[in-house]
Amino acid sequence: MTRDQVLKLVERIGSALSAGDAKTLAGLWDMPALLLADQGARPVTAREEVEAFFEQAIADYRSRGIFGTRGELNGFEPLSERLAWADITWPNLDAEGRATGGERSFYLVRLGEDGQARIQAALSRTA
Repeated sequence: MTRDQVLKLVERIGSALSAGDAKTLAGLWDMPALLLADQGARPVTAREEVEAFFEQAIADYRSRGIFGTRGELNGFEPLSERLAWADITWPNLDAEGRATGGERSFYLVRLGEDGQARIQAALSRTA
């Protein structure tokens, strides 16, 4: 797992979020996956769950005037040949591209057999 592979994943996530493409976002997750929050851990076993989540999230973002994002890699740590930890800031961009707040996500990223990095576990919070 390399920094460039994680950066490519972050770029793909930002592009898909900005385009409102929940189907592509779902394909950037490795199954099964795990979502972590103060409320507990939630296992995710199907890409359809991720797609439905992002459909709702994108609608919420749009209703709040958020139309895009671009990930900024704050931290990266390779953990093994196929696993890495990544710390990403996601600024919320309005229609003019101005930052209006944001989120910060911590990911466990796994390199698939196809050579693509995908999210295996995630923890996000408002920045």
